[in-house]
Amino acid sequence: MKKIPTKWNIWIMICVVVVFLGCTMAQENQKSSVAEKPQPAGVLQLAEIEPPAVYQQPVLPLTTLQCAQCHFDVFKDIRDQGG
Repeated sequence: MKKIPTKWNIWIMICVVVVFLGCTMAQENQKSSVAEKPQPAGVLQLAEIEPPAVYQQPVLPLTTLQCAQCHFDVFKDIRDQGG
């Protein structure tokens, strides 16, 4: 088995140390960023939020022409087929 030259051993060791330090620093940064985020005080209850007024109005059924405004292709096909 061939022996690796000493200068390559030094470069390999330097690379290993740099990678190790980079991983360690990344973990520390990740831990500190998680710790700095504010934690929620609790689960928000839906009963605490009043819905906008538009949701409190009664919903009336649409007329056929109102449906056709959004579903034009469906009504066009029905019309073209004699329906």
